[in-house]
Amino acid sequence: MDNNDKKSIPKGTRPSEEEVFYTKMARETLKNNLQFANEVLRQLVSITSVLLGGFIIFQYPGFSQVMRQFIIILLLGSLIIALIGILPFEGSVDIRMPNEIKKHKEEALKWKHIHLWLAAGLLVISLTIAFVALVSKKIWSCGAG
Repeated sequence: MDNNDKKSIPKGTRPSEEEVFYTKMARETLKNNLQFANEVLRQLVSITSVLLGGFIIFQYPGFSQVMRQFIIILLLGSLIIALIGILPFEGSVDIRMPNEIKKHKEEALKWKHIHLWLAAGLLVISLTIAFVALVSKKIWSCGAG
């Protein structure tokens, strides 16, 4: 080995406190992602259930029957998807194999994210339709009177 080979090998240095802090934070974030996704799905279930119940009970007379049914179907779909997303992710993994554990957790998080975005999407669509229908009804009724 000549002198040039020794110069090309980088020397290791201790990480700074900031680097250690962010490395630990990244590990904790990865660990907590599944729990966080579950919490968001649970909150979606709560919000959607309340909205669904309220919409069914009060059935604002300004909405047509078809509009009410459509909004109720969207809210019910959001609720069902969120409930399915809360269920534990099925699969088998050899706990002695870190790569398999990582792959399983990534698949579980992907499963949760799909359900989270679908449920949230249906919720947003239903609220948007209800809002637009309500505002357009108000606009038209104000213009007529």
